[in-house]
Amino acid sequence: MIKSILKNKSPKLVYIWINNDKVEIRDASHLRGKGSLETAELLREEVHERRRMYFHRSRWRKPVFTASIEQGRSSASRLGGGAVMGDKNVKAIVVRGTKDVNLARGDEFIKHLNKIHEYIKYRTQILSLES
Repeated sequence: MIKSILKNKSPKLVYIWINNDKVEIRDASHLRGKGSLETAELLREEVHERRRMYFHRSRWRKPVFTASIEQGRSSASRLGGGAVMGDKNVKAIVVRGTKDVNLARGDEFIKHLNKIHEYIKYRTQILSLES
């Protein structure tokens, strides 16, 4: 099992490549200043991976709270995750997994997902009534 927390700042721009149980920290200086789609394509070619990947993107030189974590054409721009990656000099996290994913408390997880699903259905109904 892999457990990791980004504790220190890299002296240079890097990306994290996780391939099942193997974790590598690789140089990402060639990705500096690249946009979301270009970064994803360059990394796909480099690691020979066509699946999803997540990377930090900020238009500012200083880390800002609104820095996003990008995946394809989607982004997560809240709660500072992108700012943390940017502050640690981590440009991307690329993951390939071919093994099973084991959940410590799978039943609790499924119950939580069901609650979220019910809430989404509820909000969809409310919004459609308001329209």
